[in-house]
Amino acid sequence: MKNILIIFLFANLIISCDAQNTTNNEYVYSKSDSISGQIHTAERLKSYMDNRQYEEAIDLFSLDQQANIREIQKDEEMFKYWCYAWTFDSENFERYVTKIKSNKAHFIFENEKWKINEK
Repeated sequence: MKNILIIFLFANLIISCDAQNTTNNEYVYSKSDSISGQIHTAERLKSYMDNRQYEEAIDLFSLDQQANIREIQKDEEMFKYWCYAWTFDSENFERYVTKIKSNKAHFIFENEKWKINEK
């Protein structure tokens, strides 16, 4: 009986760990893997901007830049310009990824995620 209980508990542990890995598809950022994390942030930004999910896109920026963007949002024309500037076509996105790979893009590791730190 004791062996059956141990086997049951062990099987339950394996199933619950497996379920955690399959249901939590969120990217795990690492401060030491900056390029990969920054590219992931850029990919998310492109997707959000393409889908006009501006609030989600703004969350990908550093807290300081979010404050700047909130000021920009107060002027409809300026915000349209900001949206235009951060909505990448394929060619511009590849340029931005190249900029990230050459460490010329401005990011900060903030709240356990790579955040864009430029206007």
